[in-house]
Amino acid sequence: MYHERPKQLIRALESVRNQKHKNWHIAFIDDGSVESGEKIIREFFTPEEIEKVTFYNTNDTPEIKKQRAEKHKHLTGSDDKNSGMWLNPYFNKAVRENKHDIALFLCDDDVLQEFYLDNLNNFYNNNISIQYSYCVLILFDERYHNWIERTDLNNRFLYLDPMNPFFHLDTAQVSWRSSSYTEDNIWFDEKYHLFFDAYWYKRLYEKYGACVCNNIVGQYKNFDKEAFHKDPEMIEYYKKNNLE
Repeated sequence: MYHERPKQLIRALESVRNQKHKNWHIAFIDDGSVESGEKIIREFFTPEEIEKVTFYNTNDTPEIKKQRAEKHKHLTGSDDKNSGMWLNPYFNKAVRENKHDIALFLCDDDVLQEFYLDNLNNFYNNNISIQYSYCVLILFDERYHNWIERTDLNNRFLYLDPMNPFFHLDTAQVSWRSSSYTEDNIWFDEKYHLFFDAYWYKRLYEKYGACVCNNIVGQYKNFDKEAFHKDPEMIEYYKKNNLE
């Protein structure tokens, strides 16, 4: 999923390219961005890699964006005109056309660990009764300029026990078998949800029970100042270093 973060998108794409497991496919959803994500991908990937990408672009008109922003404001009180995208129909279209066994979200601010897909494939092959799972997430803390395995302010990212993933895990941590929709008929709710990922995980939880940790280091995620907007130490760090 991409929305107006072209530099981060390139970093995410590069992490897919560098996977040791090469049997991947990207269902790319551009969340109504002004700077086209499809254009970025076509310029970055080789023609052979482009063959492994399917594009699902919202192509919102100004009127549709206005309607969605109004609906978003009604539900949340927020005036963010870039919010309120109704993406679930695009997700359902993407999964209906999916030919692979395992699926996961990859946001434009995520970076895949190079053995993640390979390890994930082995995990599901060796645990045939497990329908979905979550990985360990590594966060980059700009204050110390290194990748560290840690929690954020809400302690969301370093659970190791089976759990209800609804509002407890980051979008990119959870993966699931495609059989959840092809055999068990679980689909994204096409009603509007601000937190589409959380409600998808809720459906998986209601069907399969607790989400287990696969103990695989999966994604790296970079913290920016928005993630620490309530952290005085991080705010001071950005001010001191003239970061925007």
